[in-house]
Formats: sequence, structure tokens, C-alpha cells
Amino acid sequence: MAAAQQGTVSGTVKDASGNALEGASVTARSKGAVTTADGKFILELPAGSYTIKASYAGYEVSEKNITIKTGENYTVDFLMTLSKEELGSVIVTGSRSRVIRSSTNTVAPVDVFSSRDLTATGQLEPTQMLAIVAPSFQSAKTAVADGNDHVDPSSLRGLQPDQVLILVNGKRRYTSSLININNAIGRGSVATDMNSIAPASIDKIEVLRDGAAAQYGSDAIAGVINVLLKKSLGTTATYNVGQYNTKNFLNRHIKDGDVIEPDRWPSGNPETGYLDTDGSPTKTVILAGRRKGEYLNFWDLAFGKRPPEELYDISKDPYCMTNLATDKSFAKIKDKLKTKMEKELKSQNDPRMFGKGYVFDQYLHGEPKVRNFYERYMKGEPVKAYWVNESDFEKKEK
Repeated sequence: MAAAQQGTVSGTVKDASGNALEGASVTARSKGAVTTADGKFILELPAGSYTIKASYAGYEVSEKNITIKTGENYTVDFLMTLSKEELGSVIVTGSRSRVIRSSTNTVAPVDVFSSRDLTATGQLEPTQMLAIVAPSFQSAKTAVADGNDHVDPSSLRGLQPDQVLILVNGKRRYTSSLININNAIGRGSVATDMNSIAPASIDKIEVLRDGAAAQYGSDAIAGVINVLLKKSLGTTATYNVGQYNTKNFLNRHIKDGDVIEPDRWPSGNPETGYLDTDGSPTKTVILAGRRKGEYLNFWDLAFGKRPPEELYDISKDPYCMTNLATDKSFAKIKDKLKTKMEKELKSQNDPRMFGKGYVFDQYLHGEPKVRNFYERYMKGEPVKAYWVNESDFEKKEK
């Protein structure tokens, strides 16, 4: 009886060139349909007058008025015109639809944060950056919590850290080898260490703030975070303020293709406990082993001084373990990158290129209690560095 009292409206939705628009939305009051691959739709409506609307991302909404009579069939075709308004960021995270969607048209809430948005937070780690700009995202800093001091537990919508799927360029990021057994956030879970991703390499981050387990699996119950890395080549410079006479100048590198050339200084003086590396069980084991003549290679990689020049082929050596700077077969590449880096730094008025590199050691630490720590400690003042362990301090090396 209900079907007999209805009429049928069918038709197509196409663009101005006559191309079918798949996935367009056609609505009449509370009724709606989505167009097929050939742009067709069908609506069954009770008798009455209706305004039928067709909408599609990037196009103006089109409307047509029609009066439906019982048992009648009607044909309504739409030709869509491009919208004059600029679309927002296009999102593909959390959707396998072939239809391009903007953040305002996604079924679930999706946030997009550019590298500028993240840098503006003033934070140094991706998790802390997201905690400021992303709703429902939380990252906690823990202390004296074993491995959690290294892997910050992060969560979406208050769920466990291992229920948030982390993607890098759309591919799953591996989880850490740490099982959280401490009385801290995320107890019993195995999280993904987002802070191992260099902030300078991030182009933008997409956050899907809704469950996507049906698509990705149980590790996406809380949501999905997709980290998109920069594709362009160039020079990136970062610096830390408030160093402690460690000569820890600007970390600098130049990237060209698959080769990267850095110039690194130590992560802190041994006699003051390697202050630029927080105290941790791993740090304690490496330092204790070095005093016994063990783990020398690990100590050198983590705390030792760097040679004046370093050159790595990251296509074959992604962890930068083999220094090619003294390899004669790479001499031309090294000279090319060095020239390019110095040119870039000069164009940016880098103080080191004009004999004023000392300025980076003159920035004051934000906390007066540990300001000028190195000089005060070496003079015998009982100043404390709360972020390192007492066992981290070494006898001054000659």
C-alpha cells in the first residue's frame, strides 16, 4: 500500500562537460540517495511538492522543484557548476572512497595541522605539539617510570595508546618494544613512539578523531594519526637555547637526494653528567659499561664527540652508521654539499659564517636555578641538575 502511494524520481548528476559525478548527494527533505559510477540516482517519494537538491564537493548546490503524484515516474537531471569558493585541505585519511573530500565533508571529524601550526606551539616534540592543537589528543610526560621516560604514552579520546593507529605517509608506523607495566598512563599497552619522527621533516599531520577499526583493525579503535613528511629538498636549521658550555651549536645539515651531511657536537660535557641527555636506565647502563671498558661503541655513538665532517648515504645507510666524509670516492659530493650548505647559511645570516658562532652559547637558560650550570658546578657550587642522575657525572677528562 505504501509503495502504491509513492512516486519515483530518477535522473543523473553531471558536470558542465557532461561527465558523470559519482558519489554526489541527492536529497528531498529527509530522503536521500548517492549517485552511482554513471551518475544515476533513484528516489521514491510520497505524493507532494518537493525541492530536490544535488550537492557534490567543489560544486555549487543545484535545486529543482517538483510535484510528485502517486504512481508516477519523473526524470530530473542536474548539471553542476564549479564552486567559486576555495575548498579546504583535502583529506584521505580514514576513507577509502574514491571521492575527494575536504575536512568539512568527511563523515568523521578529521583535523589537519600544517608544519607551521605545529611549530607555532613552541614545543620540540610531535606529541607535545599535537597535545596543544589537536582536540581529544593527550600526551603525558612521565618521570621515574622506566622506559616510559623515553616513549611518551599518547592517546585519543581517552583510550589506550595502542588503540591509536600511527601512519607515516599512509603506512603503519611500527610500535616500540616497550610494554608499559608501570602505574602510568597506558599501563599494559605497547605504544608507538611518535617522538622518533623529526619535527623538521613533518609537512602536516592528519588526525581522524573517530574509530576506524572496521577499516584498519583493532589498533584504530580510538582513531588514526597520519604523519605526512616533506618531499622537497632544502636546508633545515634548529637550535636549543640555554646550553651549558657544551659548545652545542646549531645542528645543521644539507640534504640533496639520498645523501645527508651533518655537523654535530656532543650532547653534554661528561664532567657535568651529559646534561643534554636526560637520565634514564639506558644512559646509566651505557655509562657504567664504558667505565668498565664495555659498550664503547654505544657510548661513542650516543655521547662521544663528532668528527669535524660527516657524510652519509641514507639510501644504503638509513641509520647513519658509516661516515663517508673521509672516503675519497665521495669527495666531490661532500664538497658540493658543503658549498651549498655554507651558501644557504650565509644567505640566512647565520652567525657562525661570520665568526660569531659563540652567540649560541650565550643564551640564558629559562630557569635561574640552573643558569650557568657548568661554570657554577666546576667552581664547586652544589648546584643540582634534576633531569640527570648523580651517576651520570664523570671525572673531568684531560
